[in-house]
Parts: sequence; structure tokens; C-alpha cells
Amino acid sequence: MTKPGSGKVKRETDATAFDKGVPRAICVELHNKFLRLWLKGTKQSVNVPYEEIFTRAAIKQASAR
Repeated sequence: MTKPGSGKVKRETDATAFDKGVPRAICVELHNKFLRLWLKGTKQSVNVPYEEIFTRAAIKQASAR
């Protein structure tokens, strides 16, 4: 496990998304308060706070019951 504050963790996932009809790998970079997502080979990224990820997962889990 990476300790907080020890630097950024970047990974290319096995998941893909299409950009202009071309499948591209989804890349992830972990930060202290958010997760950064982008498609490999592009410059545009999206930051998602961990709180939002947890909240959406909890709502999805509650609605599944």
C-alpha cells in the first residue's frame, strides 16, 4: 500500500473507452483527496473526489436492496 504523501500513483487500467471511435485505455492517478482519470494519449482529465465515489457507491448499494 502506498503511504499518503509519498508521491503520485499512476496506472493504466485494462478498461477502455472510445474517443472518436478509437478505443483507448483509461488511466488513473491517485492523489490525497481525489482521483484523476484520463484516456491514454489525451490531455483532458477529470478529477473525482473520493467522497463522491463513496457516496455514489453507497447509494447504488442501498438501492440494490
